[in-house]
Amino acid sequence: MCADKLTFKGLYLIFKDILEVASLAIIDMNKKITIRELSAQELELLLRDDQFNRLRPISCSECENKSNFSRKVFEVKGKSLASDEEARNLACYHVKNTYHYEHVIWKTLEKRYYLDSAICPECDSTKILYDIDISDELLETASKLLKIPTSSIKKNIESILKSSQKKLN
Repeated sequence: MCADKLTFKGLYLIFKDILEVASLAIIDMNKKITIRELSAQELELLLRDDQFNRLRPISCSECENKSNFSRKVFEVKGKSLASDEEARNLACYHVKNTYHYEHVIWKTLEKRYYLDSAICPECDSTKILYDIDISDELLETASKLLKIPTSSIKKNIESILKSSQKKLN
């Protein structure tokens, strides 16, 4: 393609393809964040992990569908992700603009960072509500961290749920 015949649309398509293939977002000269969509095999293994799935999609905000959500998960690598909110926000922005997943959720597992997006099979929305699975293991971990009995944590959660339901009614 000759340079004098290269259109803005042609340049856009070339750069869009380069970004999609590289899956690399450079936030500034000092920070480099790599964002990679997991392969189907990697995604299948990750979705089998109970800890990763404690926070899981439960309902579409657009059409109220409650099942069969497909998932796209991106691994995000960078030095300052744990402490740098700006870097995390820019990684979300990159995924939203490059892959067109409007709503994503940050997750960590074994010191790895992920952006998780669920897609509704009924309306293709990514505006999905997530809920946390409160298992005994999670309660025990919270009990150790907070240094309070598991029974107290359960009572507090039940109290919050009752209060929330009263407000909804």
